[in-house]
Amino acid sequence: MKRRIKTQRWGVAALGEGNNGDNNTAIGHYSLFTNTAGSSNIAVGSSALYSNTTRGNLVAVGDSALYNNGFGATGTTEATRNTAIGSKSLYSNTKGFRNTAIGFQTLYNTIGEGNTASGYFSLLSNATAHIARN
Repeated sequence: MKRRIKTQRWGVAALGEGNNGDNNTAIGHYSLFTNTAGSSNIAVGSSALYSNTTRGNLVAVGDSALYNNGFGATGTTEATRNTAIGSKSLYSNTKGFRNTAIGFQTLYNTIGEGNTASGYFSLLSNATAHIARN
């Protein structure tokens, strides 16, 4: 049986059940709720990283930040190394990786790679662009 290392949780259903990931921090109701094996993640805020199951190296700060991260991802780099700071930033991201979103609903609809957006609604409807800046 794999031993969990340095995993912390605060809030109703934070980290859900059956979590085997290492080095995760979940603060807020339902943060990292469906995580099963994802490691080195930080989720702060209600439902932050809610749908993430096996993806790692993620930072989500804000209500529902990175909510759908990893849903349907199959490639080894898909849905990894994302940073979302702000309510619902990178909300619909399922496969995009190496994205940075700062602000309310920034990069809300993206599945692209290497995008950086800051500010209210920045790159809100950027669906698949890669290496976009705002």
